[in-house]
Amino acid sequence: MIDNDLYKQHLDSLAGMDKFIRAEVAFRIDLANSALKRGISLTRTTQMLYQDLALGRVRNKKIASSIALKFYKKQREAYGATDGFEPTYLGDVPDQWLFEDFKKTLVAHKDGTNVDFDGMKNALGGRMAHYALKAVDATIIGNAQRDPLHPKWAFVPHIGACAWCIMIGSRDFDFKSEKTASAERHPGCTCPVVADFDTKNPHLEGYDPEGMCARFKGIAELLGIDGHSDEDWHRMVKEAEFFDREWLRTGKPFTPTYESKEAEAFKAKDPDHPLEFRTATAMAKRGLAAVFRIDEVQDPKNKGITYGYADLVSGVEIKNLSTAGSEQTVDKHAQRTKKKRGFKRVCFDFSENEGFTDERARAAVAQAVRNRNLNGAYMVNHKGEIEFIPHSK
Repeated sequence: MIDNDLYKQHLDSLAGMDKFIRAEVAFRIDLANSALKRGISLTRTTQMLYQDLALGRVRNKKIASSIALKFYKKQREAYGATDGFEPTYLGDVPDQWLFEDFKKTLVAHKDGTNVDFDGMKNALGGRMAHYALKAVDATIIGNAQRDPLHPKWAFVPHIGACAWCIMIGSRDFDFKSEKTASAERHPGCTCPVVADFDTKNPHLEGYDPEGMCARFKGIAELLGIDGHSDEDWHRMVKEAEFFDREWLRTGKPFTPTYESKEAEAFKAKDPDHPLEFRTATAMAKRGLAAVFRIDEVQDPKNKGITYGYADLVSGVEIKNLSTAGSEQTVDKHAQRTKKKRGFKRVCFDFSENEGFTDERARAAVAQAVRNRNLNGAYMVNHKGEIEFIPHSK
């Protein structure tokens, strides 16, 4: 078991490292911008900036080394290891990585002889922090591979982690190589890699890999796939974008909510909102994100024009079809829905429609999906359960 206080200290250290590196990069970029304004050529300025960043990477290496080794050694001590194994720093990234990223960032923020240095801060700061975090990963994993105690390691999604990270985290303390752990870290990811020396019962408070795996399997069932192939996993991750992240991570139940107080006040004036809220409640029970937004926005330059948006922040438009009497009605809703801004998916609610059986409703939604070339649709059946209707020929 990983000591929770030790883990929290490690997270604080990682957060401090990230903040320091980003601030350092911003400072170096400000110096470059100042040099350019003083008349130093753009070529020379960018060369100086790259040299500063290269030196910064060396400094960051020392920070990453200190954090990784401190965490690893304290874990060994807590476990009571007395075998004399001495962990060493094993993390680094090739110079070519920084060079290529610097070139790409410069090109993306350069317009002729002008450079948007402020715009480069977040991009380069994020990349430099990413390098350091991968160095921490490599040190923890590399030592775990060499350690005679053979600790297990895991990728732990933090609060707010994306669907990809949660999927990786669902694999538990079961990684066999660095390739299957930190190598899958995406740019901007700050989820930590941890090692546990209690190999028979590895555990970290708040980390629920079995639950995460079960919830992803639930997505596979919703999609009608077995979820075993890489292609299936990528489909599941893509579908997970419609699900509540914290529910995916922890399984904690939630209820529909609003993006802001203004959105709540706006929706309170809509006579159809109680029905929308009921549908959103059914979605939330299934783990689907249910955050309402203001779905009608006036053009600031022309108050006579109003733009319609999807009901939910996730891009889902809710259509309650309790009074729909024909397949044509379903199709028309699909046609209008597709035109809304931010639209990604529609959810048709037939739960209180006495004229449609579930079988007829599925057929009507499937036909509308084909007619309007939608990427599938959700449907609430008469049991109040969410179904997924795919696009099929």
